[in-house]
Amino acid sequence: MIRASAAAVAFHAIAAAFVFAQTSIAISPQVVEKLVRQDEQVSDIISFTNAGKEPVQVSLELADFFVDENGKARELPPGTDASSLAPFLRITPATMRVTPQQHVNFRYPAKPAAPFTQRRVMLYFLVHPVISSSSPGPAVVVVPRLGVP
Repeated sequence: MIRASAAAVAFHAIAAAFVFAQTSIAISPQVVEKLVRQDEQVSDIISFTNAGKEPVQVSLELADFFVDENGKARELPPGTDASSLAPFLRITPATMRVTPQQHVNFRYPAKPAAPFTQRRVMLYFLVHPVISSSSPGPAVVVVPRLGVP
């Protein structure tokens, strides 16, 4: 239950995966929901693990979203929705190379401007394989954005 003096701040961490058998990633937690009082800051970490056999380049992307009358999530550019958390959220690092079996943390502080009742944003992890320049022949890399808010 949300009190009048408090508000909910939520964002979802969604993994973008690609079609290589050597790739295996984990993100924790997959959903973040925090209760934040007016004029307070919240901060935490999101953990990313490359459990695969190849190094990857991880970059982050934000998107606003809402659920339409049919129950489908609709995406908007970050910072365009009235309830967007994007303008108040800073995640570091924004890009990182992650070696096989490496575990890294992405840190975020968020201090939503008052007054608000709810702020939300979708956080996408885009995972690109690191392709060696010494690899023989041409390569096709598919990096879809997957997830459900």
